Amino acid sequence: MSKNEFPSVGDFYTIIDGITISKAGIWWTAALLVETSPMQTEGSDNETETEQKKQRKVLLVRWRKRGKFWQRTKDFALNNPKHFLKFKEAVEKWIQEETWES
Repeated sequence: MSKNEFPSVGDFYTIIDGITISKAGIWWTAALLVETSPMQTEGSDNETETEQKKQRKVLLVRWRKRGKFWQRTKDFALNNPKHFLKFKEAVEKWIQEETWES
């Protein structure tokens, strides 16, 4: 899906890429690769300092349809790949052991 096709996740994030996990009725869940907006320190005009403050992360986001608009209701951020690998390891273990069945 194009990054422009997802509802807003706020002004602080720029969507780089995304995948819809589910979209049914009034609920929409997606995994988004986002970049945080640079936060320039007061009195700093140095673009290099601003660029260093950007960070990419994965957001798992859930929106709820409110009339014509999608409102973000929940999100969970994975701030670095190491955190994701631990998360993935746990879920794969539960699936393999059949601890988590649908």
